Amino acid sequence: MNRLLTALTLFLLIAFPVQGNPAADSANKPVHVQEVLPIVPDTLRELFTSSDDVLEVEILSSDVRAVGRPSNPYVRMFYTAKVVRIRKGSSPAQVVFTQSAGELEFPDYILRASGEPLKSGERYVVFLRRNEAFGGRMLVGERNGVFKIVRGRIEPQGFGKIAEEQRSVSERSFGAELDRFSPRSIQQQ
Repeated sequence: MNRLLTALTLFLLIAFPVQGNPAADSANKPVHVQEVLPIVPDTLRELFTSSDDVLEVEILSSDVRAVGRPSNPYVRMFYTAKVVRIRKGSSPAQVVFTQSAGELEFPDYILRASGEPLKSGERYVVFLRRNEAFGGRMLVGERNGVFKIVRGRIEPQGFGKIAEEQRSVSERSFGAELDRFSPRSIQQQ
């Protein structure tokens, strides 16, 4: 009987540690979802003209941070990207920009942004606007200001009229249309 009791006690201590399980603690925290309703331009030309920078980039890395006041934080995914081509604006060889995406754990709750993050190693055309409160540069229209380049074709990452018009357009045609808005397009070396 003592052996059975000892084995049962050992099993319970291993299976259910007395100090608590951090994953279980996180699972018990309330999750607050941060919804973003961006203002999205109606046309590609309006998206272009409302942007400070239009860049073709390759995502190198990303990390999630809180911005804003500690009493009212916003979850932002910060991307570091290699600039492949400048379609508008000026930029160094690398750029940092943000998007509403990701999740942060605080002592008594989890804050999650509803956006879907961009992927490292992928190429995108991004439309950026300066916004110091959200980290320097942010996507215009959040996900609507992102166009993924896949095998020479454009895959809009947002929704709506612009996305439908540009879906599956060739990279060359998309670039030519952007060049019509601004004759200055610079290939990074």
